[in-house]
Amino acid sequence: PGTVDWSKVNLHATMVFKKTENLNYAVELAKRPFGFSLVGVQGKDIVDGNRKLTLALIWQLFREHLVSFLKSLRKAGGGLTPRADGNLSDEAIVGWAN
Repeated sequence: PGTVDWSKVNLHATMVFKKTENLNYAVELAKRPFGFSLVGVQGKDIVDGNRKLTLALIWQLFREHLVSFLKSLRKAGGGLTPRADGNLSDEAIVGWAN
């Protein structure tokens, strides 16, 4: 909550360049506040239907949500062991899933 500056969003984007502007803003948000690695991904790629680059964004959104969910389970006693910095390692996630 509070991540999106709604004054920068075109709420009724029907033209391609307005959709591209919205998606450029979405990619910018993914890179800055969330720290996703989206090298070479732009809003135009998503508007144009580039599946590989669109999936790069979607996969990182999915992973972020999954890690957040697993952290909440850990707080509730789900048995996951965090690293020293408090984050979950990939090994801990795979071990929990197995």
